[in-house]
Formats: sequence, C-alpha cells, structure tokens
Amino acid sequence: MKEKRKTKKPVKKYLEYLGVRFLWFLLSIIPFRARKKFGINLAHFLFRLSKSKATIIEKNLTASFPEKDSQWIQETKEKNITYLGRFFAEFIQLLKLKNEFLNKHVISEPDRAQIWEYFKEGALVISAHLGNWEWTGARGARWFPEHIYVMAKRQSNPWSNNLIERARLKAGMLTVYAGENNFKVVKLLKKKKVVVMVADQFAGKHGLTIPFFGRPASTFLGPAVMARVSGAKTFFSFSVHHNDKVKVFVEPLDSPKADRKKDPEKWEEQFTMIWSKKLEEKAREYPEQYFWIHNRWKQIKS
Repeated sequence: MKEKRKTKKPVKKYLEYLGVRFLWFLLSIIPFRARKKFGINLAHFLFRLSKSKATIIEKNLTASFPEKDSQWIQETKEKNITYLGRFFAEFIQLLKLKNEFLNKHVISEPDRAQIWEYFKEGALVISAHLGNWEWTGARGARWFPEHIYVMAKRQSNPWSNNLIERARLKAGMLTVYAGENNFKVVKLLKKKKVVVMVADQFAGKHGLTIPFFGRPASTFLGPAVMARVSGAKTFFSFSVHHNDKVKVFVEPLDSPKADRKKDPEKWEEQFTMIWSKKLEEKAREYPEQYFWIHNRWKQIKS
C-alpha cells in the first residue's frame, strides 16, 4: 500500500495556499478583460522586483538566439513577461470556464471534426509550455468528455495542488500525475483514450540529454516509452495567442525510423528528438510565448 507523503513545513505551506486562494478569489471576481490588464501589469511589476527571474528569461533568450541583437532580446523579454501576465489571468478563468466563453476565445486548427478523427482511436499528445496549454486541454476535454486525460506534475504544496486539480476538473480535464502510475497511462492509451503530456521541463539525471536550441538539455523519456509500449498514435499540440484569442494547433508526429521492437532504446531516442525538434521549431516561431522562465539547461548534479 502506498504511503502518504508528509508535507514539509505544513503551516508555511498552508499559509502560502491561503495567500494564493485569496488572490485567486479577488481576481476571479474581476471581469476577464480587466483581469487580463491587471495580470499583465502585475507581471511587469513583479519581474521588476525579482530581477533574478527576469535575468533567467534574458539569459535563455540570449543563448537560444545568438544571432539576435540586444534590442530584440530586451523587446522579446518584455513581450514574454506580458504573455506570462496574460496567461496568469487566463488560468484564473478555469474555475468558471463555460462553453460559451471557450467558443468565443479559443479557436483550433484543424477543426473539431478533424481532431476527432485524430483522437477517436486514442492518442498520445505531446504538448509544451507554449501559449495557453490549460485552455488547450480544456477545449479538448469539453469537446470530447471523459476521453482526454492530462498528465501533470504534482505541486509540492498539497492544498495548492488540490486547488489546481479542482480547477482543471471543473474545466473538464481528468488528471494523471507524472511518475506515480505510468502503467495507468499505458492502460488508458490501450483503452483508446487520449493522454496529453506537457513534457518540456528539465528532466534531471534520468532524462535523455539532447540538443535544444543548440545546447544540451535533459529531456523526459516518458513520452517515448509510453508511445512505444502502447503503440498509440502520436501528435504534437501547442497554442498561441492570436488576435486576442487562443489558437490551438494539433499536428501528427513523424514515426521514428528505428524498429520499436528490435531496438527500443534507439526508437525512444529518435521519438524524443522528433517532438523536441518540433517544439524548438514552434518556439522559434513564437519566441515571446514560450515559458523561458523554465531553466531547461540546468547542470545535472552528480
């Protein structure tokens, strides 16, 4: 029987949660357009206070786009902070995300009928921290209820984690937690469900080190392992802000050339390279909307 995790510093964690919950409540009662403006202004204010966080964005942009001049870097950094503020305001909307609101603010390419053709036999969808991945998941979940599961990383604060999970469930998303029950993911895929994985974070010493924007980055192998074992169809999905809306894209992924049965490790490496290159391509196209605050290029501790 699995033991329950003990929460470190529970009083501090609970006070943090109360702060988050209070801010969430205040922002949720503000009309969406006003909240979006507030979120953008708040983001710029907080990044001016925390220069170290702004520096992470600037360093990642500089290293990823060495051909760009300093003016482009600074302008893109400011646009990226604006994007983060907008995303924050949009995330708050999850608890009261009605279909009418989704229909008005989220568009997709291809359309619903084509996406169903992609997903009706089950699929593993690789996504990334580009645009608004939460609304992307909600759009699919509302279109195809009880068919789409989202793999998420459990937050260290259990109360905040429950709040986020409740918001996702309210939006229609069913959650599977990364690293806790990978066999469940394979079972879902074999039952012809859709599992969405936001897989572009630093993977640590257990990840596969491959180039990302020309620099070695530890990348999760989980998507490749689950795709190989399940044999599910695979897709790449991302979204971007477009003319005051969120535009969602879904694209089939190429298959690795290696034989999944005879050379599983090579197949997994090639699959990881395929989706990682696809992500880099899209992040280059929309650099102001990628989550540069993530440090994908951490040094792996021995």
